[in-house]
Amino acid sequence: MAALERDDLLLRAEQDRQQALNIAAEERSGLQERVTQLEITLDRARHEAALRMEQDRGVIANTTDELRRFRNQLEETWQDLLRYNGIFLEKYAN
Repeated sequence: MAALERDDLLLRAEQDRQQALNIAAEERSGLQERVTQLEITLDRARHEAALRMEQDRGVIANTTDELRRFRNQLEETWQDLLRYNGIFLEKYAN
């Protein structure tokens, strides 16, 4: 009977070990799936960030060009005003 009990205990121990291995494999599979999902999310976030950065560069370039045009227009207007004032002073100073 002792051998039978020992075999029974060994069988139960092996079953417990197999059950623990199955649980560990399921947990590993779940964790691997989560890692895959997180990698996909990270890749998507990187792609979206790159697109936003490119769009921001375009906005900055357009705004810089617009600012340059306004500065030129301001300078031209200022020069026109100075010329007008010079003509006005010459005309009415005499």
